Amino acid sequence: MKRIESGELPSTMVGSHHRLRTNDVLALRRMRLEQRRAAALELLDLEDKLGL
Repeated sequence: MKRIESGELPSTMVGSHHRLRTNDVLALRRMRLEQRRAAALELLDLEDKLGL
């Protein structure tokens, strides 16, 4: 999947029996970005609570 996200492979080359559309890849990127943001906010909150 990382090779798709980095743009190394066109979405039509994914798997032998199915294809990922560009919108699917973009949705996956958005989801992962949101997960990273949530994790960063949790870390900041924890640092705040610990007084770091």
